[in-house]
Amino acid sequence: MSRHSEVDFGFSMVSEEDLANKDYERELEDKLQAVDHTAVEYKRRLLDLQNLIMPLLVGLTKDPNKAGLLWPTRAQKCRELIKRIEDIVKDGK
Repeated sequence: MSRHSEVDFGFSMVSEEDLANKDYERELEDKLQAVDHTAVEYKRRLLDLQNLIMPLLVGLTKDPNKAGLLWPTRAQKCRELIKRIEDIVKDGK
């Protein structure tokens, strides 16, 4: 098998008869709508992740001239952040 035949781009050939078939057209529209919904959902999840992570990173960049970081509750806060990130990745919540 050549290396070119191992690549699957996700399309298949159809006849003119299938293209003229309204059911086939509706099936394609349904698939496109599902893909669009998935893309919107993933964008929402990415924004949720950004909203969780950015405040941490911005906070860590404050006062860069100071040598130390006082964060006595960091373990608890990190566990909470990890849980929220896992929920977003897994369930989208």
